[in-house]
Amino acid sequence: MASHHTSYRRSSVLGAHSQGQTVTPARRPGVAGLAHTAPAPRPALTDQRFQDLLKDASCFFAQAEDDNAAARQAAIADILALMAYHQLTVEDLA
Repeated sequence: MASHHTSYRRSSVLGAHSQGQTVTPARRPGVAGLAHTAPAPRPALTDQRFQDLLKDASCFFAQAEDDNAAARQAAIADILALMAYHQLTVEDLA
């Protein structure tokens, strides 16, 4: 898709040159003329804030582990159900 856009731009530029027009380089939208603003101030990293962040991170990783364990258990249940449906045993897998 990008090559199509580029070829369109080239054909437009070449057409302008052949007609004797001045061609200026295209600017990316939103880049030129942007006013840069300072980022919002962050709260100070106090001991309490640090402990809160650690607690949040710990909860996040615990939830991820729980999700992985649940997904694993669901996969095992699916496998066992398929094995029962097709009357397969562990020995059949070897």
